[in-house]
Amino acid sequence: MNFLLIDVLNFQRKIVRLCLFGMVMFLLTVTTASAEPSLDRKLSSYTQHPFFTESEVGIQVVNLGTKEEVFSHNADSQFIPASVMKALTAAVALQELGPEYRFVTDIRYTGEITKEGVLKGNLYIIGSGDPYMNGEAIWKMIRNMKVAGVRSIQGGIYFDDSRYNGASYIPGWGKEVDLANGPSYFPMRSALNFNTNNVAIMVSPGSRVGSQAEIQLEYPYSLVEVDNQVKTAGAGARSWMQIEREVKYADSTIDTSLEEIHDVEKIVYHIKGRIPVNTQSPWVYYRSILEPEGFFQENFMTILQDHGIGHRGKVGFQSFPDNSVLLAQHRSDPLRVLIADMNKHSRNLTAEMLLLELGSLTQIPAQTKDGVALIENYLQRLGVWTEGTVVYNGSGLSPTMQLQPSQMTAVMLDMVDNPFLGPEYLVSLSVSGRDGTLRKRMRMEPYIARARGKTGSINGVYCVAVLIDSVDGNRYAMVFFANKLRRRSSFVRDLQNQMIQEIIDHSTSG
Repeated sequence: MNFLLIDVLNFQRKIVRLCLFGMVMFLLTVTTASAEPSLDRKLSSYTQHPFFTESEVGIQVVNLGTKEEVFSHNADSQFIPASVMKALTAAVALQELGPEYRFVTDIRYTGEITKEGVLKGNLYIIGSGDPYMNGEAIWKMIRNMKVAGVRSIQGGIYFDDSRYNGASYIPGWGKEVDLANGPSYFPMRSALNFNTNNVAIMVSPGSRVGSQAEIQLEYPYSLVEVDNQVKTAGAGARSWMQIEREVKYADSTIDTSLEEIHDVEKIVYHIKGRIPVNTQSPWVYYRSILEPEGFFQENFMTILQDHGIGHRGKVGFQSFPDNSVLLAQHRSDPLRVLIADMNKHSRNLTAEMLLLELGSLTQIPAQTKDGVALIENYLQRLGVWTEGTVVYNGSGLSPTMQLQPSQMTAVMLDMVDNPFLGPEYLVSLSVSGRDGTLRKRMRMEPYIARARGKTGSINGVYCVAVLIDSVDGNRYAMVFFANKLRRRSSFVRDLQNQMIQEIIDHSTSG
């Protein structure tokens, strides 16, 4: 009887052990299914789509808490980054220039200001490369001159554009149609920028159907002429507009592929189209201007005249002397504000001026190569610089630049971990479903505002670099570079969104 009882008890213990073992295995299975590798498997399933063999695609996803890579596909290969490059430029600018850095434009003078308000001497306007310089800022500077007692100027007025050794094109971009027509995203760079170095062409309907439309420039420029071939159409007519730019040079043999363009005799915008008679607000078209320093000069002189400040003397370009005295000044918004506008709205001019300002830390006149060297040094400090990496500019406007997805995730990880600069960097990025270039992406709950990042696209290229907050509180960085596209960019955008949403939905908590 005792042996039988012992056998029964042993059998019961075996059953209990088997049940416990089964429960442990079940819990391990559940835990394994919800742990990090499952995210790898989920994201890997996307790579089975033919798109990943048709195009060149590189992706890396990193858990920012553990610093571990959770998914990778060609992450160490080189790709054209397009405007994602701005997120790298912003990181280096924050570190080298500081979040409170400002572009400072000075007005200085030599000679004396009499009790009657006559400046008997020269006036100097020193360009700082401010990419946001506009008519309002000039108006305020001249107003401050007037408050300081200047009523007229008997001497020369000179504009100093020596900080960057003259105006130049964005290096790395030589698309012929853009060199010819000057789209707004391809502005020239100058120490004396004005109105983002673009003319704003405003088109309004004429007084009656069939009449010529009215065309004005927001800020006139003597080099610019408009060939108005736009007609006023009926209220229900289909509207359209076509703008072509013709540039006439004083020297007909000039090579327009050169980085510096001078001796422009005339810029003619041939504008064809029709605009409905009931159009309420003007249609506004932006086109980049040649010789931006002249654009600045003319508008400064116009605003000076509007203030009633008389002038007798020369007007030209000349560096300011050391013995000059500060008279008025304009300070741009701080860098932390500028990079937010740059990243959210992908401002090429802002990125290029920041790169040149990085170059100014090495020498003046500032050179692009010195700014690029600081970017390379930063990537070397992170331990991710490779010989195959190619950087030409700060905006990413180039079909031949080369970056790796893993380099960009390293940058984002470095910035997020920086207690001083990380918050400024984070708020500079577009927010999903809310603002910037991500405002129309992932506009439904629970994805709104769970991704912040920078997009980038040029012909055949569609990229994104994002910081992602998952529902369980983990944060990830994802960089998705797609080159040599054979599908519409909308397909790539939707694919990127799906992978971002997969990460947001992912939970490691079971």
